[in-house]
Amino acid sequence: MKIELSSFNKDQDEEFNNKLSIEDDTTKINIKKNTQLNKSNKQSLILPQEQFKNYPNYKFFTRFGILFCKIGNTFTCNFDENNSPKICIGPHWYLAIVSNILITTLLITMYYCLIDSDIELYNKLIYYLLSFFIYFFFNRCALINPGIIQKKNMDENNTEFCNICQVYYNPEKKVEHCKMCNICVENLDHHCVWVGKCVGKNNLFSFYSMLISIGIVYAYIIYLAFFQYSNKVNKKSTIK
Repeated sequence: MKIELSSFNKDQDEEFNNKLSIEDDTTKINIKKNTQLNKSNKQSLILPQEQFKNYPNYKFFTRFGILFCKIGNTFTCNFDENNSPKICIGPHWYLAIVSNILITTLLITMYYCLIDSDIELYNKLIYYLLSFFIYFFFNRCALINPGIIQKKNMDENNTEFCNICQVYYNPEKKVEHCKMCNICVENLDHHCVWVGKCVGKNNLFSFYSMLISIGIVYAYIIYLAFFQYSNKVNKKSTIK
């Protein structure tokens, strides 16, 4: 890339063109370096089969064009760009289904037993919205990845080692091995059988949000029942 300037000093023009050519060369070199780095990053990306091959009872199979992986006692699928599973179903999945049925039964029973049919519409909408939050946070906690430690988490600072999973992890992180799920989970809080699996780094917020939503629904039901009862008492007193 050269520029011809209408200048009387040809030496200055040549110096300016030399600077431009040097800048062009450096940009080309930087572009080549970036492409090489991108290629190396893609090549260094570990496949799911390599990330979880150290786990006990691991197994890969495909159904309906979707790759499933059994890691320990947990079934996973829907891997992201880092080949980390998005959906994880724990060993007590049947208890998670039972929990959904119990939650539905309790919400319907409380609605029809404690709330009158002639209640105002906005109160019903608030109740439906709070019930939706319970279902959303519960199923999100039961389905997302709780924080399974993978081979890609390894680095030079990892010194702790799990003999069962054969995986290194950072000692600063709260990593524990769940005997029921048979996996290592980051920031493991506990294993909840009613959710069906472990509660760890990724689904801990959903778990406590679900509990808070249940508490708010119960408080709202008590408020509506007390409000309706007080209105009935006032009506009877006015009639007398």
